Amino acid sequence: MNRFDRWPTRTTLALRGAAFMFMLSVLACSNSPTEPVTGTLTGKWVGTLPTFCVTDWSVVTLELNQSGNVLTGDVITGSGFRFSARGSMTDGMGDLNVTGPEAPDCDSILHLTIEHVEYDGGGHATAFSGQARWPCCGSLAVPYRFPRGTGA
Repeated sequence: MNRFDRWPTRTTLALRGAAFMFMLSVLACSNSPTEPVTGTLTGKWVGTLPTFCVTDWSVVTLELNQSGNVLTGDVITGSGFRFSARGSMTDGMGDLNVTGPEAPDCDSILHLTIEHVEYDGGGHATAFSGQARWPCCGSLAVPYRFPRGTGA
């Protein structure tokens, strides 16, 4: 055995490199679109709000995407109305404004202040809570909590 037998061949290096790249690609693609993303509110959330002012809020589904500090998505009410939502998150707190045609003279139909996010041991958000208010209706703020929806 000479001193060059200890060094890997080009083929061995290529195989190791390919195996390494494969492992990286598997890790990078581990989250499906509905699977929780660590540290964000991306996903589906289901909760209840008092029925007030514009539509039936007794069952509310939020389908959110978070990219950096920006939140976007849709809010679907118990009566089937779908509204656009946009907001922001900074250091675990934020806000979400829900807009729609039912209140064209208002900045938002519903405003959610996000005051607390709950996480599991893996760092995935499991619920968030805060205060909800309906700016067009002059309502008082009411507490809410949205746990992560099934299959989200």
